[in-house]
Amino acid sequence: MSAQRYCVMISRSFLQHYLRTIDIRYRLITSFILLSLIPLFICGGIFYMESTAAIQKAEVVKQITQNIQLEMQKSAAVTNAPALALRDSSHAAQQALIAEVHSLRNKIISIGLICAVFVLLLSYVVCRSISVPLGRLVGTMRATADGNYRVRLRCDGKDEIAVLSQKFNEMAGIVLKHHEELETVVAARTQALKEANLKLEALSLTDVLTGLANRRRLDEVLANELRRAIRSCQYLAIIMLDVDFFKKYNDYYGHPAGDDCLRKVADALQACCQRAGDLVARYGGEEFVLIVADADIAGTMALAETLREAIEALRLPHCGSAFGYVTVSIGVAVQKPAPDHTAGLILGTADRAMYRAKLLGRNRVVAMAEERAAELVSS
Repeated sequence: MSAQRYCVMISRSFLQHYLRTIDIRYRLITSFILLSLIPLFICGGIFYMESTAAIQKAEVVKQITQNIQLEMQKSAAVTNAPALALRDSSHAAQQALIAEVHSLRNKIISIGLICAVFVLLLSYVVCRSISVPLGRLVGTMRATADGNYRVRLRCDGKDEIAVLSQKFNEMAGIVLKHHEELETVVAARTQALKEANLKLEALSLTDVLTGLANRRRLDEVLANELRRAIRSCQYLAIIMLDVDFFKKYNDYYGHPAGDDCLRKVADALQACCQRAGDLVARYGGEEFVLIVADADIAGTMALAETLREAIEALRLPHCGSAFGYVTVSIGVAVQKPAPDHTAGLILGTADRAMYRAKLLGRNRVVAMAEERAAELVSS
């Protein structure tokens, strides 16, 4: 490989690296500065050629003057005075020629500097006319990269940058439109998912057959109410009821009729609970539980009797019952819980009261408050 080809390869690789790594504004400025040196080189070349020609003329004049002086010295007829005058005139001619050369050089340098300043100003104007719109374009692109698709570029003129800015604005508008549509879809899907989660949560806490709270919801609410009653030293009441002879009802009328009976009983229980803090839940099978917060024994017994009468008033036929219709046995537990009391303890108290009501003949309310049994038999 020759040295010339090697130099060309090195120069090409340098230029490629330079064009890839240097910002376009600096590339433009560097290019125009390099172009501004061309007039200087041209002026320098002209000055060199003109100066060389002037110096050659001066040498010719000097040689002619020397030859004339030699000829004058050889002539005996010539006096010293005219010879001095010739030397003076030749010296004056040389000075004039040198002054002319210097004047020409100064003019060329001035013209070269003026051209260089003009090219530099022109390069600055051109670079600014390109770099400023490019800078705005780059800034807008960076803003859109951060998610701001509403920013727009000015499209002044009809050059390539203006066309590029116009196309970018159109693209940003399309992206903004799709982004807003996507956000709308995502918001709708998020809301739908939220509603589905709420429904799923409600279903997970709701008994499918009766629509009342299920055992899981009962355990959560009872634990919260128990903690609140312990903290505030208030009474907590539990009403537990069981449909009398429900197995015989299923055996005689069938399970679909039994399910319908449970739904009607659940609706009647729910209709009797007017306070927002009270909870009616299906405890399991044909058993139901009511949580009555901040209630005394008298008020809870009155509510339990209202529930019993509401179920009796349904007059649902029951051939397997001695009463001839569906009835319930209700146990009531009213306690002011101590810190060591648990939900199982108060539920157990209500359960014992309910089974006592069954032992006493069913279709009645039996209460246990502070481990003392009180009985109310319906007339």
